[in-house]
Amino acid sequence: MSRYTLDLSWQMTGHEKMLQAQLKASYDEQEILVQALTATALAHDWEMGMHGQRVADLASAMAHTLQPPEEPSLVRMAALLHDIGKIGIPEAILQKPAPLTEEERQIMRRHPEIGYHILDQIGGAFERLAHIVVAHHERWDGRGYPYGLAKTAIFYRSCARRGGLL
Repeated sequence: MSRYTLDLSWQMTGHEKMLQAQLKASYDEQEILVQALTATALAHDWEMGMHGQRVADLASAMAHTLQPPEEPSLVRMAALLHDIGKIGIPEAILQKPAPLTEEERQIMRRHPEIGYHILDQIGGAFERLAHIVVAHHERWDGRGYPYGLAKTAIFYRSCARRGGLL
């Protein structure tokens, strides 16, 4: 425990301690699932998995400067899983050494929605992650994908059904 953290656990009721233990167990289960999904991505495509790790490191560093202390873990999980939808993209497209054809590019552009469906089906906190993952290729000028959202619409789309800020 940090020397700046005040330990008030001795004041908690039995019910509060049980709720705290359930929350920790839930968080631990989410971490295990994120690790399993990340390992799946690494097995499918090593570079994609390592890219996810690098993005997660950068996103975590940024989240610590911008977010309340409890949100960097959400940002890190979303960053780790942002390309999980590439699992549904044919290997020949993912590994193609030449530029993609227009048809291949359209198939590749489906990965945010595939990732959304994977995470949304898990439920719980992963529904929150799904809304972030689906928006990860949107652009401020509206030229991104999959929905062509612009400006604050990107933010609102990624916050949908969670009622809060990133």
